[in-house]
Amino acid sequence: MKNFSLVLSGGGALGIAHLGVLDDLEEYKLFPSEIIGTSMGGIISAGIAIGMKEKAIFEIIKEFSNVFNWIKFSLSGNAIIKTDKIEKIFDLIFGNKKIKDTTVPLKIIATNLRTTECKVFTKDDDILIKDALLATMAIPGVFEEKEINNEIYVDGFLTQNLGVKEASLDNIIAVDVLGKNSFSTSLPQNSIKTKNVSICLKNR
Repeated sequence: MKNFSLVLSGGGALGIAHLGVLDDLEEYKLFPSEIIGTSMGGIISAGIAIGMKEKAIFEIIKEFSNVFNWIKFSLSGNAIIKTDKIEKIFDLIFGNKKIKDTTVPLKIIATNLRTTECKVFTKDDDILIKDALLATMAIPGVFEEKEINNEIYVDGFLTQNLGVKEASLDNIIAVDVLGKNSFSTSLPQNSIKTKNVSICLKNR
């Protein structure tokens, strides 16, 4: 498979399952020509897009393990987690890199809170990677919404948890860590399901 799109779903802490797929791709020297991600899948996608390897991305996920502990604690209180600590993590990793600066073309999926429609951030939006990530992971009632260009965005999980239809290439590897529990995307019949993880190998 020479050219393919890699599509990674959202799924919170379950997103660590994406790393197993990434490890296999690295082992077989398969490198995506395009990467599309939602929520936690978006964070991992961004890491891949700037050239990070599986082990380095795992370190990012470890940082976020504390974030999900904060969620469990905060739901009994205000239910809103400020994103300043998360933004500092993104600053260290991505700095002022924009989506257009990535080594591999990157698409990040979020939801426009005003229109309730899916928003796909691409190089044409000319925005910082960290801003797109703060948008795609903004779970309503948990994380703060993200304002970008006078629009408010929240988690892409709400409108397109697995962005298969945003892929521009014929060959697609799509990983849905929620499996049958994912309500926003119907996978093709040639999906491979392992426990709660669905992997779709698609040729259009």
